[in-house]
Amino acid sequence: MSESVFDSNPGILELNSVNEVGNSEIIKFLSENSILNLKKDNILVGSLIDSNINVTNLVFKLFATTNSDAIRIEMTLQDQRSNKSEKFYNTIILRGGY
Repeated sequence: MSESVFDSNPGILELNSVNEVGNSEIIKFLSENSILNLKKDNILVGSLIDSNINVTNLVFKLFATTNSDAIRIEMTLQDQRSNKSEKFYNTIILRGGY
């Protein structure tokens, strides 16, 4: 998570992971030009949301304890067609952290 940007908009979440065949890879979630993108090993995989949806706020918060690490995601999405905006929240516990 060395390149992650926490507690700031736009945030970046970078995770060390392992791919399907067991090789190490870096997975990155970030907002670029109001698009929520996924990158693997710094190569763009694609957008994670519809092209009519803009990310207007993306914040990652790290919660670390002696037993586990968790990431809270705060995201605001805006539909370009209706101009409607909604806030979304989720918390994930990182693998090996329970």
